[in-house]
Amino acid sequence: MRKNKLALFFVLTLSVALVTTACGGNGGGKKSAGNPVASVNYKKITDRQIEQRLALFQIAYGHQFSRSEMGPARSAMAEQMIDEYVALAEAKKQGIRIKDEDVSKETTRLKSIMRDRAYGGSVQRLNMALKQAGITDEDLKAMVKDEMIIRSLHEKVTGGIKLDPNEARQYYEANKAQMREPESVKYREIRVSTEEEARRALDELKGGADFVEVAKKYAPQNEKPNIPQDSTHSGVSGSSGIQGPPPGELMGPFYKGSGQIVKEVEDTAFALEAGQTSGLVQSAVGYHIIKVEELKPAKEFSFEEVRDRITNGILEQKKMAAWDKYIADLREKAKIKKF
Repeated sequence: MRKNKLALFFVLTLSVALVTTACGGNGGGKKSAGNPVASVNYKKITDRQIEQRLALFQIAYGHQFSRSEMGPARSAMAEQMIDEYVALAEAKKQGIRIKDEDVSKETTRLKSIMRDRAYGGSVQRLNMALKQAGITDEDLKAMVKDEMIIRSLHEKVTGGIKLDPNEARQYYEANKAQMREPESVKYREIRVSTEEEARRALDELKGGADFVEVAKKYAPQNEKPNIPQDSTHSGVSGSSGIQGPPPGELMGPFYKGSGQIVKEVEDTAFALEAGQTSGLVQSAVGYHIIKVEELKPAKEFSFEEVRDRITNGILEQKKMAAWDKYIADLREKAKIKKF
């Protein structure tokens, strides 16, 4: 989990729910049960709250933490909740308030994001997952309200940060080597296990056969034509249990030197011109025949093309640094105890 406090908070709270007691509510009942792991100004954070937060993260993203991930995730969540407590306490001092109608609208939006991201648009599946985790709409609304309060505080802290007009240009000049898009290629592929099959396929192509039809004809038995395309599997489909895109389907773009595809296939693809078909190419995963469909030269971006991207990036870094310092100062003043 990322350690940047602002980023981590927004990742967790914009996309997942947290229970009312997690942000300093009165607690009580079953939801507040658990062993304390920390306290902020005498308000406790329990292991149950942390586990429920992590469960909700998994609901939102359809991701299951592995055993090796759980320890660091618990620690990061505990630190995150301390940040939230101190931020909410400060927001309360400053009189920041959020309207209930705005909270309801944002809760609805949050549930839509969760539904579409992890549950294929199924409200029933999302509601079932939330119910199994013991999360109600009121819990979600409490989370959203706290998140909106902290966003308001964040805006007050960082809203006045500006960028010197020359900073973007200076960054561009200092990082010009990165302001380019490498040469790229899109191609179709026939991949077989033996040289004999590869030569038969190549002979058929030389005789005028359609490339895609030949690719389907010689596709390994464990490759299914309806597998969704995943360009990162090009050149390794069928190896280590990984299945690639449908036989003969257009793949890419792949960028030269990126390591997205096996070296032998990459070297061959970039040596061809658009419309050309290779001879036999042998790699660790079999024999390949490549037909290049599109080849784009490397492109260097002008300052005008990337100015907005650079400006936004630098501004976000400045805001993030300011927020991190602000939270660190609040933590220094708070009475924080870890158990």
